[in-house]
Amino acid sequence: MKTVVSIPDDVFAGTERLAWRTNRSRSRLLSDALKEYLARHTPDKVTEAMNTAGVLVLTGSGGLKAFPTVPTTLISLGGFCVGLGEWINHPLQTSLLPPSAYHAGGVLTGHPRRASLTGSAFLILGLILIGWGVLKLFRA
Repeated sequence: MKTVVSIPDDVFAGTERLAWRTNRSRSRLLSDALKEYLARHTPDKVTEAMNTAGVLVLTGSGGLKAFPTVPTTLISLGGFCVGLGEWINHPLQTSLLPPSAYHAGGVLTGHPRRASLTGSAFLILGLILIGWGVLKLFRA
């Protein structure tokens, strides 16, 4: 598919230099960069948390009668908290860098995990709830 986009001159120049240096076409370079960017921003953690919340609602309402309600609810709530904690601890992972004296620019880069107090608290709470739910499941 062909499309027209507007990008700043410095980003375009960096893209040209990187394409030439890596022996790829500009289209191929931009396509690869967008694929990587999209792969890093897929809402896997959010989707997982939402799915867990759905199971939580179904078990709490009795919609999943084949499962013991209390352990399944604890495990589901724990999974939701773990997913939410990881989502909080992993903010925006990539950015498009402007050119500088050290690099050509237009390079996608990742940011390290940023453990926040809130995200870590949700993570620990989730692990405790999962453990408690598994314990109740096997003791039932």
